[in-house]
Amino acid sequence: MKKTLLASLCVLSLPVSASLPGMDNSMSVQERKEAFFEAVYQEALGASKRVVDDKNYLNQDRNLNSLCIKYKVKCNSETTGLELAKKVDLIKPSQILAQAAIESGWGTSRFALEGNNIFGVWCWTEGCGLKPSGAPEESKYWVKRYSSIKESINDYILNLNTHDAYQKFRDIRFKSDDVIEQLNGLEKYSQEEGEYIAKLQAIIKYNNLKQYDERFEIDINN
Repeated sequence: MKKTLLASLCVLSLPVSASLPGMDNSMSVQERKEAFFEAVYQEALGASKRVVDDKNYLNQDRNLNSLCIKYKVKCNSETTGLELAKKVDLIKPSQILAQAAIESGWGTSRFALEGNNIFGVWCWTEGCGLKPSGAPEESKYWVKRYSSIKESINDYILNLNTHDAYQKFRDIRFKSDDVIEQLNGLEKYSQEEGEYIAKLQAIIKYNNLKQYDERFEIDINN
């Protein structure tokens, strides 16, 4: 196993923040990890139900203008239906949990604590977020600030479903239901590219996060 993968597995033993609902600093490290996953899962479940509503609307073959605007698709073209079908879809909870763990440092990052940003999403309008430490004063990017964890997840899901950088991810997802395979489309999410993907895959396997995907199939319909 490569050093980077060993490092990613080692980080799993780090303490977890008590900032998310259900977290308690009196818990053991393993208990806090599980509490982190559960807290993020519950927020992801609520956010995912919005996508389910959009999928249902799409399947009813109604006026699609609102979906075209939301998902950045050109309406009334021969490919509108296919493009929407690729974009209006769910993100596996195992992927959400793995990316949240990495991007937020298990909920301990400054951006998670001060801005509810658990996916490292950037923004480019002054006042939209927090300036990264060490960033040049003249830099025109910030780490986006959210009003809640759920809002952060909503934006993350919409970003993966609409941004051109993740078209490969959506193409793979459209053909395969395997989250490990889907992750191969995320090389543009991080400057680490392939190493980042390997870390995500390792976290999912190490923590058996696919159990949340199985649970999700039941919970999303309740």
